[in-house]
Amino acid sequence: CGFYDPMGFLAPITVSFKVLFQRTCQLRLEWDDPLPPELLSTWKVLTHNLQSTPPISVPRCFFDGHPTPSSCALKGFCNASKLAYAAVVYLSFDCGDSRSSVFVACKTRVAPLKQQTTPRLELLAALLLSKLMTSVTQALESQLQLRPPQYYSDSQVVLCWIKQDKMEWKPFVENRVAEIRRLTPPEQWHYCASKGNPADLPSRGTNSQQLHSCELWLHGPKWLRERATQHTTSTCWTRRMSVWWN
Repeated sequence: CGFYDPMGFLAPITVSFKVLFQRTCQLRLEWDDPLPPELLSTWKVLTHNLQSTPPISVPRCFFDGHPTPSSCALKGFCNASKLAYAAVVYLSFDCGDSRSSVFVACKTRVAPLKQQTTPRLELLAALLLSKLMTSVTQALESQLQLRPPQYYSDSQVVLCWIKQDKMEWKPFVENRVAEIRRLTPPEQWHYCASKGNPADLPSRGTNSQQLHSCELWLHGPKWLRERATQHTTSTCWTRRMSVWWN
């Protein structure tokens, strides 16, 4: 089974395959060894969901059917579970007297084999978001007038770590917080409720049928689309994402 998904739109689906692969590696199976019954059952469920889901269509243009705004803003979200952590970025823009938002990119990572606390996993998600946002900004800033990006986490502990610059933390936290602060201004980090955090989907995984009609995943939380009054002109920009990182 292989996926070509450079933008990470299918991340809520593929993360379940990543977790399954990690569990398989932990068993130290050879390539031609049969899967244990439990893992085989999980594999069959995942593949069946893919095969039974109608095609998902995503417009290639950010402003498809909308006038091009004079300015836009990137909004990033991060979240973690015991299985994986994720970061997702949306583009929010004004269209006449209304505001829209669209999916831009997502990255996921399976949780380390060495068990970590939930706050530490949330911190890894915040670092992942910082790197992803840097990459997306570099790819789009020459094409669009971008306002300063904003970062959102539903972990109060992580936000405290990032914003408290006069505190000393243990090396695991201190090193990652230092990298986050190098990439992002602490004042651009904010709290968001877990219920409206789109990064919850790729951090926990979902099936393709649920993703097919998930408005939260397609456009982010509703408050990203609150009405605006700025007038905009008409044109259409295509997605240009040439800068990526490992």
